[in-house]
This record gives sequence, structure tokens and C-alpha cells, in this order.
Amino acid sequence: MDLRNQEEQIKPEDDIIRLSKRQRTQILDSDDSLEDIHETNSPQTSNQGNQRVLQVTPRFLYGKNKHKWSSVPRSATTRTLRRNIVHFIPGPRGKARELQEPIDLFRLFMTNDMLQQVVTFPNAEIITQRNRYKQESYTVSQTNLLEIKALLGLLLIAAAMKSNHLPNCILFNPQRSGTIFKACMSAEIFNFLIKCMRFDEKQTRNDRRKEDKFTHIRELWQNMIDNFQKWYTPGSYITVDEQLVSFRGRCPFRIYIPNKPNKYGIKLVMAADVNSKYVINAIPYLGKGTDTQKQPLATFFIKNITIPLHGTNRNITMDNWFTSVTLADELLQPPYNLTLVVSINAYAVYVSNDLRNKKKPTLRRNFVMKMGNQLMDPWLRERLQTVTLRRDIKVMIKDILD
Repeated sequence: MDLRNQEEQIKPEDDIIRLSKRQRTQILDSDDSLEDIHETNSPQTSNQGNQRVLQVTPRFLYGKNKHKWSSVPRSATTRTLRRNIVHFIPGPRGKARELQEPIDLFRLFMTNDMLQQVVTFPNAEIITQRNRYKQESYTVSQTNLLEIKALLGLLLIAAAMKSNHLPNCILFNPQRSGTIFKACMSAEIFNFLIKCMRFDEKQTRNDRRKEDKFTHIRELWQNMIDNFQKWYTPGSYITVDEQLVSFRGRCPFRIYIPNKPNKYGIKLVMAADVNSKYVINAIPYLGKGTDTQKQPLATFFIKNITIPLHGTNRNITMDNWFTSVTLADELLQPPYNLTLVVSINAYAVYVSNDLRNKKKPTLRRNFVMKMGNQLMDPWLRERLQTVTLRRDIKVMIKDILD
């Protein structure tokens, strides 16, 4: 009798909350943005009749290519994955730990053998250039190791003073650039040495150039990169990005990037330590003739520039130009053993969706303009309803909406 009275006292508006334990497996594309994933996988509440049903968010999401995504960040208390364990101490190593003077460090990276090449090859060019002068003078005489070191010192000073973009007539003007340039050498000798600067043997250059467009400076470049890797141990986090070195001379792989401060130059893909900004490796982009070994260009650069880091479990940070899920999965496997921190922006997702739907990819400029129009559309429609708005502005808004 008491139980019956209790049932009668229950009000009809008191709903019973039932938790649905079903976890729906959601199929996503690997190129979907994280914002879309969070929006579609947030806890949902639906009303079915007079009852509220809470749907539990699935922990794992699977892409159409069977790639597994996690909607929940990894707990800090769990055991560290093997690929995230790094066993080394970053910093200088060997003789580099004992050196303090800048000149000693310079000799460490630019050895005497390398400097001797910078003396030998320019002297061969000086002999060729000297025959074009009517009379021999000190300006066109052969150089030596001390003069080449002085030339490199002037170039470094000009870079430190941010004067490397100034013409030589200003650099060698004591009233504008001080007396250091004028005291070191004359402007005529400076110009002549820069003009005769060579880094390889000119007689065999054409044969080597067929296989390598960078052959003019390849040997000296590779020796310097080897010294970079020899005398320093990078940290756990490495960043890979591109840099455009300003250059307007004759070069078959000189490129033009309009959104850079120096629009013309040679593009270098560089890997550097995040904490110390120390360059670990650098590869020049040699234009469309680059042998990518039947790989995407970005994948080719990442695999080659991280060769000194293979098998070290380091983390590589890169931008969206290098990013792909296939590359991330491949670098996790031996012999690479590298993890990635990458960014997939909205434009990349948009283009991937167009390709999946067999549509022509949208240009970046058109994509940004379309996004801007979609963001402004609600505000323009609301402002159009303003009674006190000027008539000419209303006409402008109507034209934009149409």
C-alpha cells in the first residue's frame, strides 16, 4: 500500500536520466581539422520523448585510411613511450667544449685546409682576370691566406653591423661606416677579390655540373656541414624550415618568392636546434631538376635533412608544407625513429577535400577571400537592417551580398 502511494506521488515532469553506454565509431578523414573533430565528438545531449539521453564521446576516431586518432590527450602519469626516450646531453662536444675565443671557434669550423681552397681557386681566377688589364698593379696581384681571412672578417663585420646590403662606396666611406673597412684594404681590392672568388676547379666544373648543380661550392659546403655536426650535440627538439638567402646573381636555381623581404634568392631547407638555434643540417633547393627519388618533394627534404638524427628518438617540428600523415607514420618506424609536431591548416584540409571529391584545388588567395566573405556575411546582413544607416552604405552592402 505504501509503495503504491509513493508511485502516485511521483510527478510526471520528473524525468529519468539514462546513460547510453554505446560508443559510436565515427569515420573521419585524416585531413579533417581538429576543430571539426572536437565539434562532432563533444558530449551530446538529445531529447527522446520525455527522457534525456547522454551519448558518451568515443575515445578513438578512425580515418578513412584506417589511421587512428585519439580525442583524449595522453595522461601525464602513464609510462613514457619508448620512442620518446632520449639518451644524450645536448651541447658542445670534444675540443669545442674547451674553446672560448671566437677565432678558435672559427678555426674549428673553417679549417686551414678549407681556407687554403679559398686561396687556391681565387688565385687561378686572378691569373685569368689579370690578362685583361693593360698593366699589372697591386690591385690585381695574387692573394694569400691572411688577405682572405681579412676579407672574411670584413664580411662578418658588415653583417654584424647590418650593413651588408650597402654599396661598397658607402662601406669604405669613413664618414659613414667608420675607418675599419678603409684601414683593412682599398675598395678596389675588395671588389676585385669578391669578383674573383671561386670555390672549385673551373676546368672540371662542366662535367661535375651535369650531376650536381651545386657543384660550384659543394665540397666546401659539405665540409662545413660535417663540422657543424661533429662539434655539437643537438637537443631533443629540432625544427625544420626553409630560408631564402638573398641573391640576385646568375644562378639556375635562383627562385622568386614575392612575400619574402628579399624576393630573389636561393632557398635553403635547414634543421636547427630549438633551444640554441644551432644549425644541424642544410640542403639547397636546386629547382625543378631536383632528384626526389620518386618521392614528394617535402618528404624527400625531411628524410635527407634528418639523416644525422635517424634512430635518436628526437622530435621534429615543421610547418604545414612538410606535413603529411603518411610521412609521420613512416618516420616512427626504423631506421628513422623520429616523432613529429606538425600543423595541418584549414587550407590544407580544404584542398584535400577538393581532391577527394575529384574537384580542382582552390587557389590559396581565392580560399582566403571566400573565408573572409563567409565571416562578414552575418554581420553585413544584420547591419543592413539598421534604420539609421545611410542609403549609399546600404547600396554597397546589397552589392556585396548579391
